[in-house]
Amino acid sequence: MAVETKDERLYIRTTATKKQFVEQLAEKYTKGNVNALFDKLVEELMEEEGED
Repeated sequence: MAVETKDERLYIRTTATKKQFVEQLAEKYTKGNVNALFDKLVEELMEEEGED
């Protein structure tokens, strides 16, 4: 598997409540790292959808 460079950015607009919820999930699952939480969620969804 090739190593990909993380150089793409996403800008997400959301509510304060949802932002706080995501930050709480990041604390619980990735030691507060929202980027790592995003990667984890995307990887799980890719597996579910059969993507590589």
